[in-house]
Parts: sequence; C-alpha cells; structure tokens
Amino acid sequence: MENTTPLEILKLDGELGQVYQGILEACKEIAEHLRYSTSNKIQTTNDFGDVQLDQDVQTDSLIFEALKNTGMVYAGLSEERSYVTQLDDNGKYIVTFDPLDGSSIIDTNFTIGSIFAIWPKGDLNEMTGRKIVGAALALYGSRTNILIYNPDTEQVDEATLQKTGENELQWVISQKNIRIRTDGRYFSPGNTRSIQYNKGYRDCIQFWSRNGYILRYSGGMAPDCYHIFKKGEGVFSSVSGEPKVTPKLRLLYECAPISYLCEKAGGLSSDGTQSVLDIQVKGYTQKCDIIIGSREEVERVERFLQNGKSQQ
Repeated sequence: MENTTPLEILKLDGELGQVYQGILEACKEIAEHLRYSTSNKIQTTNDFGDVQLDQDVQTDSLIFEALKNTGMVYAGLSEERSYVTQLDDNGKYIVTFDPLDGSSIIDTNFTIGSIFAIWPKGDLNEMTGRKIVGAALALYGSRTNILIYNPDTEQVDEATLQKTGENELQWVISQKNIRIRTDGRYFSPGNTRSIQYNKGYRDCIQFWSRNGYILRYSGGMAPDCYHIFKKGEGVFSSVSGEPKVTPKLRLLYECAPISYLCEKAGGLSSDGTQSVLDIQVKGYTQKCDIIIGSREEVERVERFLQNGKSQQ
C-alpha cells in the first residue's frame, strides 16, 4: 500500500493566534455562504459611495461576530463600516478588513476574497502599516485558500479549506514559506483609466506589453495579488492620474494588509514614492495608489512614474 502523509492542520497559538482563529472561522463560513447563495444589490451604499450587495453586508456581519467571539479584538473597522466598532473592552487588537473584495465581479462568478490587517490597540491615526502585527488574504474560487503571516515561524503560509474525517471542514496547510522573487514576468494593471492623464503609468504599461510580460488581470485586487504569491513573481498596480482619476483602493482595508503580506514574503510595496507601509494613516476612509510584487518590478514602476512627472 502506498504511504500517505497525514494532512497538517493549521494551528495558531497565543493571543494573536486566537484572532487568526476567528478570521479562519469567519472565512470558512463565508466560503459556504457564497457557494450556496445568490447576490443582489440593496438600496444602500457604504462610506465610499459603493453600491452594496446583500453579501457585502452579510459577510461583514459574519466577520464582526467571529472577531467579537475571540475576546481578543478591542475594535474592528471594515470597508462596509469604516468607523470604530468596539467589540471587547479587554481586547488587545484592532482588525481592519475588506469583507468581500471584488464583489462587483461576483455575478460573473469570478474569484473574490477577504482581506485583513491586525493592529495593536490604539489610535490608528497615529500609526503606519509598520505597526501591523498580522494579516491575511482569503480567496473564494474553485477552492478556498488563505494566506496568513504566521507569527510563530515569521513566514507567509497558505492553507486550503478541505473536508477531513467525517466531512468536517478544516484548514490544511498547503504551502509553507511563500516567497516572491526579485523579478517577474506577470503584470496586473488596475485603474487604467488614469493612463490618459499619467504619462509614467502609460509608458510603464506599454513597456510591459512590448517586452513579453504576461497579462493577468481579473478586475479584483484579491485574486490578482494572490496570483503573485502563488506564482512567486509579478507586479500588481493601481495608479491614479490626478486630478481627473483619483486613487481607488483603501489603505486600511486593502492596501496596507496586502503590502504587509507582500513585504513579509520578500516582495516590495510602493505608492509610487515610498513603501505603502510607511504611509501615515489619516482617517478611516483614506485611499492610496499601490504597486506590489517583485522588488525589481515595483522599483521599475516607480522609475516610470517619476520620469513621467518630470516630463509633464
């Protein structure tokens, strides 16, 4: 009989581990909810002016409830509720999250995700992303996966939701110590409406197209960034063309957590001039440009953007 290796169940210890366990439980519930329900627009918008789907609101509530149950989360903020929601007076952490990134493409059955950052208790407006102590990126597609920064090993690991034993759903480690190489051949250009106003961004996209880079773009930040982690290379960008086209993505709920994971995996993040993790938080609805991925590719984008400014 062929030997088999037992599945390694993802386990996280300590106070921070309890927060992660809450996130993992929420993502497991969301995966089941998405697979067997439909989505409909409701007559509300969030604080960013986005039309909400019923699933935006439902997944948001699932996550808040799971975080509260940990007893370790002082407060939470989300893209759907971009204000401090107190959860437990004795909690030591604040969690900011996008409950359903890519919900605008959910009707096409494209892959969508959830994004999380774990911060120490305190005033977020006095912090930068360097204060983040943990982050996660979940993906709901043909499989349900999650990337987490494991504080015990100081690595970015991937877990996959699988049925084990008597049809019980558990998170099983599917890849350890994910690393992003210094250069890459994949590019995912977001917010391309800005290229008519931003010469540097336009020149950069033309460079990728003319030099054999491979386009990988779904319209969702979560899946496009996840692709970089799984392939171990590439670059994702969402660059503005002010004043006509403003930054699109949210610092607290999308950009800071994914930048944290990227830099922990050996990649680089930037807003065009500095690491996204060095941006000072100034309010709960703050947006920013973001370029993440392979270090040399991110630095290349920075050079194009700076050259473009000097020629305008």
